[in-house]
Amino acid sequence: MKKNEELINCFVIMPISDQDGYENGHFQYVYEDIIKPAIELANMNPVRADETKNTNLIQLDILKNVIQSSIAICDMSSKNPNVFYELGLRQAFDLPTVLLKDDITEAPFDINGLRYCNYNHQMKHRDVKSAIDKLSEMLIDTYSKKDNKAEVNSLIRLLELASPAEVPQNPMSGKEREEAQIRLKLDTLIDSVSQVQKKIQIMEGGQALPLEIKPERASAASELLRVRNELRARNELRAIEKLMSPEGEPF
Repeated sequence: MKKNEELINCFVIMPISDQDGYENGHFQYVYEDIIKPAIELANMNPVRADETKNTNLIQLDILKNVIQSSIAICDMSSKNPNVFYELGLRQAFDLPTVLLKDDITEAPFDINGLRYCNYNHQMKHRDVKSAIDKLSEMLIDTYSKKDNKAEVNSLIRLLELASPAEVPQNPMSGKEREEAQIRLKLDTLIDSVSQVQKKIQIMEGGQALPLEIKPERASAASELLRVRNELRARNELRAIEKLMSPEGEPF
């Protein structure tokens, strides 16, 4: 077998957190017991964004892997919206992707005609072994045909477009890009805190109560909001300035 750093990276698009209708930790078991072994059996290296975090924003790590990975697996089980957002980007760039779903999830209409691999959600031993073998075979077959334009990997190819999507040139300066990343991280942090507090309130009172910030935490939360709003105001001011001529008159 090749050394790990020489293996083809296979990016895994799947639910990472617990999903409604499934036991806690279910999709982590799917990854560890089916997806990861199948990738390794295909002599590839499994990559999941939450395991290989290279930047201070997991969203950027995910998008980078979605667009740059040579091959990917997408588990559509539970119809997670984040998963379909990433799959949509992957297919817009017409990149080879193996579709996967459990036996209780219906394939969405838009991709129902594409080939995908099924597995039993109950994760019994024989079913797991069969799923590993089938998924590994599909990985090898899909990757071997990645340059075959007659192989339909997504409906985008059937549209006969001149070319798949391309990453646009970024007109933002380094400072603007840094500020945008900070705003996104602050928004993510504030939203995460809000979601955790709501879950605690539901467990304690049986329903979601209005969000309350304790006095000892008020200064920290207020500072986060202040910084976020200041960065947003700067960005809006910069956008207005770009719309103005040097004389101060609109174009």
